[in-house]
Amino acid sequence: MSLSDWLVSWLRTNVAAWIPTVAASLASYGVDLPVEPSSVAIVSLAVSGYYTLVRLLEARWPAVGVLLGWKAAPTYAAAPAAARTPGYHPGNHTGRDLTGL
Repeated sequence: MSLSDWLVSWLRTNVAAWIPTVAASLASYGVDLPVEPSSVAIVSLAVSGYYTLVRLLEARWPAVGVLLGWKAAPTYAAAPAAARTPGYHPGNHTGRDLTGL
């Protein structure tokens, strides 16, 4: 896994962990939530810290990955050569020239 793949997976996890903090901050704008914003921020910080620590330890000792629910770290396959061609999109327009759009 390249550094950029690792950062993407780290970011995706931490964004999910911090969503409750964002929701709690809405309370300051009058949205009524049944929890204290500081409690939610502490939980989000703990989740982020735990995830980061385990991922760093996993780089040295792969078996530590089980602490995240799965022994193996995520892998990301390279895009097929066609996907790296300008104008290519693997959706409804496959095979059509989209460079003029």
